[in-house]
Amino acid sequence: MQHFIVGLMFVIIIANAGWFVFFYNKTVNKKTKIEDRWKNIYDLIKLKYDIIENLVKKTHCVVNHEEEIRIWLAHSRSKLLKAQTPVEAIKISGELKEYLKTFSIDKTWNKDLEADPDFLQICIQIKKLDEKLALKQRIFKEEVFLYNKSINTFPNAIAAKIMNIRELHWGDS
Repeated sequence: MQHFIVGLMFVIIIANAGWFVFFYNKTVNKKTKIEDRWKNIYDLIKLKYDIIENLVKKTHCVVNHEEEIRIWLAHSRSKLLKAQTPVEAIKISGELKEYLKTFSIDKTWNKDLEADPDFLQICIQIKKLDEKLALKQRIFKEEVFLYNKSINTFPNAIAAKIMNIRELHWGDS
């Protein structure tokens, strides 16, 4: 009987150790996937800055606030490069979108600009990039939500606490 109890304890210990390894690997894989999704978003945000700078150069004769926009873009890009978390970078990207709304370019005001295929292509690129960013951010937030849900459910919450695995934050929902 004593050998049976020792054997049973050994099996329970091995099963728990295996489960901990499985949980840890699953959590690391999810976190790596989230980090990869974040890098994709970050690259798209940087690309958006480049495209907007091209737009500002293209419209220099129409936009009265060209220098102000360039200074703001440089300052905003600097903040983006210093961002330590996805929350900060997404916030900076949102600020860019709001800032650009204050300087809308009226294409009908300048017939040359309205007919310029490069200008139209840049505008289309920005619109498509905004749509792509919104989609990628939704996917990113969903991945973070699933990760957090995974580490907060029983018995994963116990293992997460033991392994010091913390929730990830993504900013505004």
